[in-house]
Amino acid sequence: MRQQMNKTLPAKLKRFTRRLQDEKFEGDVTNFYSAKRTNMKRSNLEKYFSYIYQQGTDTLLVGEAPGYNGCRLTGVPFTSEYIIHFGVGKEKLFGIENGYTASNKRVKKEQSASSMWDVLQKLDELPLLWNAFPFHPYQKGEVNSNRKPNAKELEIGRSYLSDLIDIFKVKDVIAIGNVADDILNKMRIDHIKVRHPSYGGKTLFKKQLLSYYKTKKKCTKT
Repeated sequence: MRQQMNKTLPAKLKRFTRRLQDEKFEGDVTNFYSAKRTNMKRSNLEKYFSYIYQQGTDTLLVGEAPGYNGCRLTGVPFTSEYIIHFGVGKEKLFGIENGYTASNKRVKKEQSASSMWDVLQKLDELPLLWNAFPFHPYQKGEVNSNRKPNAKELEIGRSYLSDLIDIFKVKDVIAIGNVADDILNKMRIDHIKVRHPSYGGKTLFKKQLLSYYKTKKKCTKT
C-alpha cells in the first residue's frame, strides 16, 4: 500500500476539505483544519483521501470524534503522530518520506490508533476512516481532553458523513462504538456495529472487525 504522491486530489474532495477549513464554532470545539494558508493537518488529510480514493474502497469505518492525542494532532482519523511520522505496513502508508507531517519532534502513540492499524495492516484492502463529528470536542476549559459530541455537533457531522459516502461510493458501513451507531441509525444508513477499541475493548474490536472482513471476503468469492 505505497502512498501515491503524484496524483491530484479530485475537485470534490478539495471542496470537502475546504468546507472543513471554513467551519466555525463557538464553545468547546477545536477546528484544527482552520488555518487558511499552511495547515499540515489538512494537508495530511488530503494526502490520505487521495490515496484511499485512488486505491478504491467500498467500506467506511465511522468513529466518534477526534481525540486530543490523535486526529487533533494529525488531521487523519485513527492516526497518531507516531503513525504519521513513521508510516504503517511494509509499503509505508503515511510517513514523512511520503510528505506527511507530524507536529512534534517527540512523536506520540495513541491507543485507539494503534489498535486500529494493528487490524488494518492485516487486510488486503484498506477502508476509509472517518468520525461522526470530524472536529475535536473537549471538556470546558480543558483543551487537552475529550468529550462526546453533543446533538448539535453530530448534526453538523451528518452532512460531512453523507458527502463522504457519496464521494467514495461507499456500500458497507461499520460503526465503531455507540455514538457512531446512534447517528447512523438516525440517518437510516445500513451498517454493522463493532466495539470501540478504547476502555478495554481492544481485543473484542479486533475480533469483530477481522471477522467482518473474513465474512466479506467469503461473500465476494461466492
